[in-house]
Amino acid sequence: MRSLLTIKRYYCKAMKNSCGSDFIFDTNIYSGLNPKILHDYWQIFWTQKQLHQKSFFYSKEFWRSYFQSELNSGRPLQYIVNQAPFFKSEFYVDERVLIPRPETEILVELVAKSCVNGQYQKIAEVGVGSGAPLISLLQEWGPQNAVKIWGTDLSVDALEVTKINLAQKKYLFDQSMVEVNLSKGDRGEDLPDGLDLIYSNPPYVMSIDRLSRQVRDFEPKMSLLVPEEVSYLDWFKVFFKRVCSKLRPGGEFWMEGEYDQWDSLSQILNQAGFNQMTIHKDLTQKERFINAFKHE
Repeated sequence: MRSLLTIKRYYCKAMKNSCGSDFIFDTNIYSGLNPKILHDYWQIFWTQKQLHQKSFFYSKEFWRSYFQSELNSGRPLQYIVNQAPFFKSEFYVDERVLIPRPETEILVELVAKSCVNGQYQKIAEVGVGSGAPLISLLQEWGPQNAVKIWGTDLSVDALEVTKINLAQKKYLFDQSMVEVNLSKGDRGEDLPDGLDLIYSNPPYVMSIDRLSRQVRDFEPKMSLLVPEEVSYLDWFKVFFKRVCSKLRPGGEFWMEGEYDQWDSLSQILNQAGFNQMTIHKDLTQKERFINAFKHE
């Protein structure tokens, strides 16, 4: 079956006069949005409606008005079309999961390099969300030996979205080499012992004030912010101890985090039983990722 992007390109050629550039949007909300990108999202949205049997009975003008009303609300484009680009593919997303970010693509690349070098066979992601990083890791890594990978999340809704993406993107990796296990749990409590590597993009934003209005209004706060009833550092103390307990001696840990919190978080990692810590930067040169190993 052709991918949605392939179908979208077809319709872009077949419907040249349907530009979509006349949509009105708030530049304060959709900061830096190029009208050409908006046109592409409209084409994806319109193609989806044409392919959906029940939606087919509504006119194109109806769906244009609906698309405009969604823009007026400030809803992220990725949620409007239920699709977000990430790494080398596009993934299903809705309000149950965080929209995957470009910086997390770097985390996938870093973890994939570790997997190739370490010949790991038991790996886990804590906070699997949409499943986009997990599936992209398997695509980039391309394991040559049988591996088991666990994806855990506190949100049952997020796990359901992961299942959707695993079903849609199963062609991206060799299923005969990979066993994927999904489960509900808080900070990896449900993971087995003796893992080779754990990676995570946990909720790490220090304050809701650091979030844009669009993110605050539409994306799941549990994926972004540490729960209010516990302090920021205390939350990570539990997290790091739990991760360390699930790794084998010498096991590897990767995490995406807040660029201005590494001094405190590094100390907590060390107290939890980690050493050999290194910080890696994102594309904006902010210190975004940490790598550490459990004491032998």
